[in-house]
Amino acid sequence: MASTAASLYTQSEQASITEAYQNHAQRARDQEIRDNYALAVESMTQQQKSIQERQRQEGEAAVTEEARNARDAAEARATARTAAGEAGVSGLSVEALLSDFTRQESQYRYGVRRNLGIATDQLTAEMEGVRATTQGRAASIPRLNLEPVNGPSYLGAALRIGGDALGAYSKYNASKPSNPTPATRRTLPVDSDW
Repeated sequence: MASTAASLYTQSEQASITEAYQNHAQRARDQEIRDNYALAVESMTQQQKSIQERQRQEGEAAVTEEARNARDAAEARATARTAAGEAGVSGLSVEALLSDFTRQESQYRYGVRRNLGIATDQLTAEMEGVRATTQGRAASIPRLNLEPVNGPSYLGAALRIGGDALGAYSKYNASKPSNPTPATRRTLPVDSDW
């Protein structure tokens, strides 16, 4: 019985220690998850700022390029008009040349805007990729799935105590003589009239 009590005490202490360890491990994992999430979000924010800056720069570059192209086209038209005027040339051929300069300017402007749209779409896709990567990183550390801590088994202890008691009783009965000796044997009188 003393060994059963000692066993119950030991099991109880082990369960307490295990539960305390699991609680500590879970708190540490929860903190790790929070820290990982914060780092992932901070990284995403920095990457998205960088992508947004690239988008802004692409937009500015496109506007600058369109302005340069418009200026070059205007200079080309002015030069053509001046040259035609000095040469005394006028009419449909000069108008055709000027129209061609305007067409080339429009085509170039369309190309610049198309390239800007492609670059913007690519950078937007990169931002979505950063967001998806952040979600994956944030979810990469799972919560701990700890098994419940089993405390001491009082039913098991009761059964052991009962088993020990039954074993002691059996030993006691086994140590008693099974057939009484003739000196101690008493016989009942037999009544033949019955």
